[in-house]
Parts: sequence; C-alpha cells; structure tokens
Amino acid sequence: MTRVIIADDDRDVVEVLAMLLECKGIEVSAVAHNGKEAFDAVKENQSDVLLLDINMPVYDGYWTLEKIKMACPDVKIIILSGEIIDNVRNKISEFGNFTIHSKPFDIDELVKDICDAV
Repeated sequence: MTRVIIADDDRDVVEVLAMLLECKGIEVSAVAHNGKEAFDAVKENQSDVLLLDINMPVYDGYWTLEKIKMACPDVKIIILSGEIIDNVRNKISEFGNFTIHSKPFDIDELVKDICDAV
C-alpha cells in the first residue's frame, strides 16, 4: 500500500484529503500542520510521498523543501498549494522538479500522480 504524509496548515483540508486518499487505497502515515512538523514527519515515518502545502506557519513549504532535499533527497514530494503563480513555481524549481497541484485539485489526478511517484 502506498503511504503518504499530508502537510497543510488547513486542518479541514487535511481531514478531507486523508479520508479521500484512504478511500482510494492510499494510507496516510502522518499529518503535519507546519513546515517543522512536516520535516519531522518525513524523518520519522517511512512514507512514499509527501504532499506539501507552501504557505504554512512556523516554517513554510520552501524551508521544508530545502531541509528535506538536504536530509532525505530521495523523498518524493508533490506540492499542493492555493498560490501557484510564476514566482512560486520559480522558487519551488530551485529545489528540484516537483509535481504541482493547485487548490482545489482533482482527487483522481492527485492519486494518479501519487501512484506515478512511487
């Protein structure tokens, strides 16, 4: 079974996304509500994919991307964010090539990308 970590500061998004993924046969191994929690979750859980929001408190998604790519370079990351504009894409690309889904996203397309990532 594919295992994911969901990192998003919107607790409602996390709850609904977790339910939808579980219905699609994807296990949610951890959730995080800020960048620090996301980084810790990646280090502590053996998951296949991190679903990462960019705009979060404590440490944002950019900080999280940078730290994860240095500490765990093989972790697959899919970006989920409401603000996917050119400057966001450019800043994200500094850390690598990532699949990006703008909110609201299509759950079937997200599941496909999760499965393709593993």
